[in-house]
Amino acid sequence: MTETTLNRDPDSEFEVKVERVHGDEENLMKIVSPDSQEAVVSCLSLHWVNDLPGALVQIQKALKPDGLFLGAMFGGDTLFETSLQLAEVEREGGISPHISPMTDTRDISNLLGRAGFTMLTVDIDEVKVAYPSMWEVMEDLQDMGEGNAVIGRHVYRS
Repeated sequence: MTETTLNRDPDSEFEVKVERVHGDEENLMKIVSPDSQEAVVSCLSLHWVNDLPGALVQIQKALKPDGLFLGAMFGGDTLFETSLQLAEVEREGGISPHISPMTDTRDISNLLGRAGFTMLTVDIDEVKVAYPSMWEVMEDLQDMGEGNAVIGRHVYRS
């Protein structure tokens, strides 16, 4: 997501000509022309987009006919927090989200279709990771920058 990361590897590492573009998914049409891209790749950043349907429309518009969009995103029950929620209800009388909301995986194909994509393939991988305690989970989330960024986060009382 940063320009430093984008330019980390030298162009000589690739067998094809590479053009690197650093931009905001929500304002893609300001930096790329319509029908100009053979492929658009998004790796684990679309869950941060405020207007996911709008971003998908812009990605589709940027692609040449028969262009490829390859995206990976967190969704659905990513980091399902049952035990943390139960502890928080017991101690605080309600729960507060610790991560930003995720798009339900059942909605992804509908969003792609509405954005104008055809020949859709949506695949879901479930990866289970065990941590010794919630403190390590919270530390990893903080290190990845994946904490809840919702303005006005508050405890939801039952």
